Amino acid sequence: MTSSPVDHAVEQDDPPLTQTATVLNVRGDVDGSIVDVLRDTVRPLLGSGHRLVLDMSDVGFLGAAGIRFLLEVARDCRETGQPWAVVTGGAARRLLRAVGADRAIPAVDSIAEALRAARVADGDPHHSMPVVARDKVRC
Repeated sequence: MTSSPVDHAVEQDDPPLTQTATVLNVRGDVDGSIVDVLRDTVRPLLGSGHRLVLDMSDVGFLGAAGIRFLLEVARDCRETGQPWAVVTGGAARRLLRAVGADRAIPAVDSIAEALRAARVADGDPHHSMPVVARDKVRC
């Protein structure tokens, strides 16, 4: 039996956050061999009303299929108005920037940064986690 590289967990440290954010921890390589598992995990969360945080800080390799997956999530979140963010390491962030995907994918440095944005969003209706506007996306 092999374990899945995707862990689905709702942040439990601060009970009010369980009402507002779903954190998915993704580890290992994100390439064509795993994107279907990621899609199957993320799809039911879209439109849930929870802010979505993909923690990819422990991803060792982000391939083209992984970037396409993130662009799909960006599109789906934009269409549903669902706030979301991706926690990336420096190499993944540089790769997203190099291919121009950083315009569509809201990358942050830590889960805490993403959850702080969720907390602020809950208290201020004019502030929310990043939702990238359609006119800012160029693919």
